[in-house]
Amino acid sequence: LTVACGVGGLGLLCLVKAHWRWLGLALLALPFAIGAPEHSGSAFADLDASAALQMQQLAGEFYRATALASALQWLLLGALSALAVARWLSPLLNPMASATPLERTAP
Repeated sequence: LTVACGVGGLGLLCLVKAHWRWLGLALLALPFAIGAPEHSGSAFADLDASAALQMQQLAGEFYRATALASALQWLLLGALSALAVARWLSPLLNPMASATPLERTAP
């Protein structure tokens, strides 16, 4: 339903020239209005108590490891992007910054 509403909504917004093309916004918002189904109760309710406890601990470790790996990924991506901009884009955007002092004073 989400994919169909997304494709239909974007199709209406981008491809239709009639006044009812704004129905595409309603289609894009429909999955958010309906909401995703949620599981009620424990995810490990059918297991015995010791196994459920171990699974809860494993899930906690997974959440922490995932958060740490994601944070490191974004920090590394940001640092490498900053280095790439400084090295390759800054000279293109500001050619006088990379000029020698004699080139800067020449008319």
